[in-house]
Amino acid sequence: MRAAFPSFFLVACGLVPLASAQPAQPEVPRYRTETNLLYRAGTEVTGYMRDRCRLDVYCPDGVRDFPTVVWFHGGGLTEGSRSITCDG
Repeated sequence: MRAAFPSFFLVACGLVPLASAQPAQPEVPRYRTETNLLYRAGTEVTGYMRDRCRLDVYCPDGVRDFPTVVWFHGGGLTEGSRSITCDG
């Protein structure tokens, strides 16, 4: 019993933590995706515009005032696709 007293005293005084505290994990936001949204409207929209003038939106669900990145395909809407592929 005598050897346990110093350990008990150090824990009781807060000099030795009883258990190591784990840092709080940040909450991972949920995202929603809306795809293939037409961003042209009106009577002058051609079939080609209906096919190619589309966008995909990825945004945090239930969050307001978040940073936004807008990426435009640089192909003049004549070829390519909205998807990104990685050749490895």
